[in-house]
Amino acid sequence: MRTKPNPAFLIADLDAADKALARLAEIQRAVEAEEGKLNETIDKMKALAKERLAAKLGDKKAIEAALVTFAGSKKDELFEKARSRQLNFGTIGFRRSTEIKAKGKGTLAGILERIKTLITGEPDDPFAGAVRIKEELNRDEMVKWPDERLELVGARRAKKDVFYYELSAEEIKEAAA
Repeated sequence: MRTKPNPAFLIADLDAADKALARLAEIQRAVEAEEGKLNETIDKMKALAKERLAAKLGDKKAIEAALVTFAGSKKDELFEKARSRQLNFGTIGFRRSTEIKAKGKGTLAGILERIKTLITGEPDDPFAGAVRIKEELNRDEMVKWPDERLELVGARRAKKDVFYYELSAEEIKEAAA
């Protein structure tokens, strides 16, 4: 299906630009009002669903707890040869997992700090892999650099004018009243 886009209308002077801003404000108010109604409806629906499902979610937690207790009490007998048991409606079992914890009264933050002091920066540093670092350019800092430094790293400064508009909230409320 072929559709023709609406042609853009031209704004000839500041008065027309002001009227365009007034129309944008009107549209914005309508959108916000509709979104507010939608959010209110969604919140009510969530509350109703939570209320209707409360008993089922309680049953779910109780059944899960009962399965954990059952499997734990029969672990030696049911899971002697295999770590899981296939039943008609699913599988129960134990999965081996390893977790890193702080020794004694230490904390994970303390471990992180200790590892940071041990990292040498060498390519084969055994401690370096234990700390995740997300690397990304800090463009806010690079904007402060001179052009020569930007050139050195293969970057350039690109200036552009970006149009913006700002609605005057007070005037819009007064005009709407």
